[in-house]
Amino acid sequence: SSGINAEYGEKIFSPIGFTLFLTTIGIGVSSMCAFDLFKDFGLKKIRDDAFLNNIGIVIPIVGAVGRIAWGTLGDHMSLRTLFLVGNIMSFSLQVLMQPSRANKYGYVFVTAVLSIMPGMMTLLPPSVKRFMGTRNIALKYGIILTGEVFGCMYYILVTSVLQVYISDMTLVLLLGVPAGMAKI
Repeated sequence: SSGINAEYGEKIFSPIGFTLFLTTIGIGVSSMCAFDLFKDFGLKKIRDDAFLNNIGIVIPIVGAVGRIAWGTLGDHMSLRTLFLVGNIMSFSLQVLMQPSRANKYGYVFVTAVLSIMPGMMTLLPPSVKRFMGTRNIALKYGIILTGEVFGCMYYILVTSVLQVYISDMTLVLLLGVPAGMAKI
């Protein structure tokens, strides 16, 4: 039968399912942070349109290289380790690149974050298959991937409501909560 069975529910609502979901929330938060910093730099700090155009060309290339690199690593290393490393790298880059430190070289940090996020997304399908089985895999992957939407909403809530009341560092720490909770 093609219906959803108990195994499906047990796997999705397992610790690994919850961890993968939190990981995608962290991906959403990190992506929003990087895009926000990119926009902030462009609007407030950089007056060189050619430089911004060049960055706009480089970032998708870096994302593509990130997908290939992380995919290659995923074929030879523990997925749990790679998710942990990706979460730590992403969070560390966010701490290093607080909005108050924004300058022209901040694009290096933004570009680094935007190479990590597509790479971690590349690792999600094999993770769902390996840790949750192949039955209803597309549905499982779809549910896990919706975490990114929640990450984006969490980012918007924290930055639009709390940013007025807290320091940049506290903001970065709050945004790192989903990645910290993922603890793969």
